[in-house]
Amino acid sequence: AIPLERFGDINNGKGEHENYIEANERYVHSVLEKLKPVVTLPVDCEVKMVQELGRLRAIESKLKPVLVHTDANPGNCIVTSEGELVLIDWDNARGLFWVQDLAYLTATEKYREAWGDFREDRSDSIRANFLAGHGLGEFTIEEIMLIEQWSHIIQGLNWLDYLHFMQGDLEEASKVLEIFLTEVYKN
Repeated sequence: AIPLERFGDINNGKGEHENYIEANERYVHSVLEKLKPVVTLPVDCEVKMVQELGRLRAIESKLKPVLVHTDANPGNCIVTSEGELVLIDWDNARGLFWVQDLAYLTATEKYREAWGDFREDRSDSIRANFLAGHGLGEFTIEEIMLIEQWSHIIQGLNWLDYLHFMQGDLEEASKVLEIFLTEVYKN
């Protein structure tokens, strides 16, 4: 892993934020404000999201920023002639903690449910293979699952934003919204 000084978008080799949780609180607020005119969300949605994010406070000292791809998916992978898997298209790289790439992969799998293509065993397989290669590092499996849960929420928020404002695909956005709200109100 390539260590960074701060979290968030990378500017001159540094992230924007010293604190992951505070940066996410600001991000959640800004995206929800942007979505308010086009998406009907429960009144307490932002409060619930911040509560879910707050569950990470117990492991905050372990959250060290490193360079993370943030869009790891089969479309951004190539296999070399030697059989090595290489991650390409790093234009969305950010300063996060290493578990985030695993979490983005399982979040992508979770939201396949919107298209009728979700299978829990694929998420389990992705997690098992990722951790077999990387190990748990400083985290317990329970902490990794906690990070994944938050990432499923934040990825849903990202997709709602993308589908509404970049794609204008309200039908797909409504499917994602159902899964997003299930993730937000899971605990």
